[in-house]
Amino acid sequence: MKKRKDLKITSKINVFLEKSYIDLIFALVVSLLILFYYWQFNLIKIIGIIILLTGFVIWIVARIQLGKFFKIESKATGLITSGIYSKIRHPIYLGGIFVIVGNILYVEDGILNVLLIIYLIFAL
Repeated sequence: MKKRKDLKITSKINVFLEKSYIDLIFALVVSLLILFYYWQFNLIKIIGIIILLTGFVIWIVARIQLGKFFKIESKATGLITSGIYSKIRHPIYLGGIFVIVGNILYVEDGILNVLLIIYLIFAL
């Protein structure tokens, strides 16, 4: 009986994560905190911001176009072959990588960059 109850809770959490944009919101908040904490500008930082914003645009467009087919679990329920998915095979991953690389270029802080690179390695 307990297994069934745990399964229902896990299922409800997955439905919430699939319907919400919590991953995008979290990444956006963290990126904004980093930008405001390290508020300076030079050419590398401007390039980092451009890459970061490009990553968010790709990520948001991909999530919107994926629509009802987005699932937390790795289970294919349909194939999207139009829009950004006709040009890029995994646009959500690409957008996430751009966000992390943009943050790395903007921050120029050794310890935080190491943490972002470790996250990037484990996220792939």
